Amino acid sequence: MTDYHHFEIREQDGVQILYLSDVGSDREAVAAAGRELLRFAEQNKPDRLLISFRALRQLSALVVGTLLVLVKTIKAQGGRVECCSAPEGFQEVLRMLGRKLPFDHADKPESDVIEILKEK
Repeated sequence: MTDYHHFEIREQDGVQILYLSDVGSDREAVAAAGRELLRFAEQNKPDRLLISFRALRQLSALVVGTLLVLVKTIKAQGGRVECCSAPEGFQEVLRMLGRKLPFDHADKPESDVIEILKEK
């Protein structure tokens, strides 16, 4: 598996789990992470992807924008995306983005969302 600088990938029960690293709000770091995420999506075309927020300390607009592009890319490929382990402050921001995005389960622990992804 390819090594990434801005996230780590693991697989469990047919679900790829993407652990985001905290890049803060530095534009260059967020842009680099975005390029890496899109490269991952294009090369791997995951059927079921779980994005974990557990290591993020800051959720900037740049990070949210990058995640939205990733979600759109994976959905266009026919994959499914969910998020998990978001701190309470992140959950409020994510809820404001709308119900059509994969943030409904962002407040749940990783194991619960893996089960949700396995069901569908």
